[in-house]
This record gives sequence, C-alpha cells and structure tokens, in this order.
Amino acid sequence: MASAIPPLRVLCETSASSAYKTSFSPAPQSSPVPRPLHTLARFADGRYIDRPACDAAFTRMHRRDRVGDRLHLAFACLGLFLLAGPVTVTELAFAPLLVFFFVRVVNTGPLWVHAFGQPLILAALALMAWMLVTLAWSPDRANGLDEIGRLRWLVLGALIYPAIGHRRALTLALALGLIVGGIAQLLSGLDALRPPFETRAPGRITGWWNPVIAGSIQCAALGLFLPGAIRGVGRERWIGVLGLAIALAGLLASGTRGAWIAGAILLAVGVPLILRGSGRGGGGAWRAAVGIGVGAVLLLAVVAFVQRDGLAYRVQEARAELAAAADGDLDTWTGARVAVMGFAIESGLRHPWGLGAGGLRASVERQLGPDHPAALPHAHSAPLHLFATLGWPGLCLGVLVAWIALRHARRDQPPDPRRALEAGLPYAIAGLLLAGLFDAVHINTQTCAMLGALAALSPAYRPEREPTAEVSG
Repeated sequence: MASAIPPLRVLCETSASSAYKTSFSPAPQSSPVPRPLHTLARFADGRYIDRPACDAAFTRMHRRDRVGDRLHLAFACLGLFLLAGPVTVTELAFAPLLVFFFVRVVNTGPLWVHAFGQPLILAALALMAWMLVTLAWSPDRANGLDEIGRLRWLVLGALIYPAIGHRRALTLALALGLIVGGIAQLLSGLDALRPPFETRAPGRITGWWNPVIAGSIQCAALGLFLPGAIRGVGRERWIGVLGLAIALAGLLASGTRGAWIAGAILLAVGVPLILRGSGRGGGGAWRAAVGIGVGAVLLLAVVAFVQRDGLAYRVQEARAELAAAADGDLDTWTGARVAVMGFAIESGLRHPWGLGAGGLRASVERQLGPDHPAALPHAHSAPLHLFATLGWPGLCLGVLVAWIALRHARRDQPPDPRRALEAGLPYAIAGLLLAGLFDAVHINTQTCAMLGALAALSPAYRPEREPTAEVSG
C-alpha cells in the first residue's frame, strides 16, 4: 500500500508544473464563436447536407424505379441539348422533365429534400424572396414579377439532380447543343440559311440568338470547351477542339464588344489555370495549348477577313460613340449604356434597399423623362442592375449565388482527362459571369437558363459513382 503513494518529490514537481501551466499558459477556449465568413463557407459547401441520407435516397430511387432512372436521364439530356436553341425552344426544353418530375415523385420523394436543399438553390430562393419584398415599393410591379420569373432557371438543378450521377452524359448533351447552336449561328451568315426570325444587326452574325445573347452564350461555350481542347484525350479532345473553334468564331462574329472583352479575360486567366492544373505530366497540355493558340489566331484571322466589313463597322461605331459620350452626347447605343450604368450606380447609392424589382426603366422615365437615353429595360450589367433595383441586399445575394456556383464547380473538377468536358464547367460559369459585367444575364431567358444549367451540373454533393445495374436492379 505504501508503494501506491507517490514520493514527495514527484508530488512537488507535479504541483509546480501545474502551477506553471495555470499561471503562464493561455486559457483554453471552449467554444470559439464561428466567424461570419467561416459560417458562410460552411453553408456554401453544403455541410448541413446529410450525406448518408442523401445516398440512401438515391439508392431507394434506383431500386424502386430503374426505368424511371433511364427516362429521367433521357429527358434531362434532351433539355440540356435544346437549351441553346431559339428562345421558344429554350422555354420548352425542360417541359418533359418537369412533367416527369410529377410522374415519378412517389419513387423519388426523399431525394427532393436534398435536391431543393442545395446551397445555390436556397440562395437563389432567398434572392427571389427579396425581390418579392421590393415589389412593395417598385414603380413597375408587372416588370418586377417578370424579372422574378426569369430566375426560375436557377432552381433547375432540383429537376436534374436525380440524374446527376450521370454528369458526364449530361455535360456532353449540353456541349453538343452548344456546338449545334454555334454552327447555326455561323451558317446564318449566308443569306440563304438565315433564320426567318433573325433580326440582323449591322456587322453581326447571330443566328437564332439576340446579338448580345449570342456573345454571352459563346463566352460560356468558350469556357466549357477550353479544358477539353487543352488537356482532354480521345473523344473529349476532339469535342473540345471543335467546340472551342466554333465558340471563338461565333464570339467574334457576334460583334458583341462586351463579350469580346469577357472572352479575352477568360482566355488570359483560364489557360494558365488549366496548364497549372495539368501537373508534372502536362507536357502534352502545353503542346496542345500552343497548337490551339496558333490555330485560334489563324481561325480568327479567317473569320475577321470574311466578316471584315462588319467588324470594321463595329470598331468604328465604338470609337465614334465613345468619343461622343466623352463630349457629353449620350444619344448613341454606347452612350445610352453609359447613362443607364451611371443611373444604376447613383440609384443604388441613394436607395440602399433598391428601386424595387423591375423598377429601373420606370424610375429613369419618372426622374429623367421617357426620352432620356438611360431609359433602357435593364442596366446592361448584372451587378449594377441588382444594385439599382434590389439595393445592397440584392447585390450581396446575387454575389452569393455566383460565388456558390463557381465554388462548387471549381471544387468538383475531375482530374481524369477523359472527363475534361466536366472540368470546363467552372470556366463556362466564369465566362457567363464575365459577360454579365456588360449584360444583365440573370434576367435574359437564354443566359439565365444557361447559368442555371451549368450550376445544376455542379451541386454541393453528388454520389461519387454513377448508379450501376446491381444498385438499380
């Protein structure tokens, strides 16, 4: 029993050590308060999503409805393929998938909780909710309701989510649709193949798209095909090269000067990032990048030669309008955009809660008169339009939606070069957002639909493996 009592020297040393730690060691912090940005990042990453429950919901769906899985994938691919079509086709592209959503809701019920609970969808719903609130003081509520309706595309991911295990096929369908749309745009430069509903603007070849929309869509296509062209292998490389060539030609032919700037920024930032991500074995990627660069220069030279009159007109028009705007003459296309952007900034600063959804043009007409150059449907800039109509809350929510979309897509890039098209999703989103600096992409049907589709393919959480026959059976 005496041996169980520690010697006096040991007790003294232990007591002294404890006293030292108590006196000079910092007190442990039991539960630090989460920082706002840290909490926001956790929300953006979807940390609250119950992964095992989500996997169980997918497994239940596969076991109960194997035929429904195949039909859901087919309808989702059809919608993504048709998304880059004329505006009427875009509006109806996902109608079959929407109907099928209600047909199989019994077999997929638990999964919808996780589908609609994705961070981007929740942020988009919050933005729409704030827009509804601002209708209380909007001078044009009808237009505000229309703008809210355009944002429905941001919840498209909930419809696609049951098929997200087949992301490679879904991305391929979207890529093929963009290629077809780009070919149609370039062929519309021939009068014999010009779509009967096209409104041809001087110096611009746009196919079935509006000229500004054509430029924005091609910025997204440019980003989507860029990784495949540089570091893809096999089919992914060929699709990437073809799509990139069509996107570059279509971007230049569109004559959309804001999209030209956005595309140049995307290439300047995107190519180094893709090469950096290729790692040590990226020698082939470097050679591909050099080859694509030379080919791109030659391709753009050919397009510029064929479209030389139109491009010269657009450049000369820009110079003349900028010079006029510098002299105070805003009665031009460029001058009107400068005017409406300035009005948007001033309105956002004066009205922290915004003018109200849809109220930009009505406010311009009320304050400056209906004939003022700034009396345009939108601010020709997504962030400025959000700032003017929805104030600081709307701008912050819009930035949150964009940040979540980019964050998810960037973190979910597959390293496999055989899936390089999927690696193009963050660059496609970035291209569309850059184009949004010069156009209100969130309230234009086709560009908002494209943004919603790109974001839908990169949710916060998706199964790591595609469903197999054993799971589905």
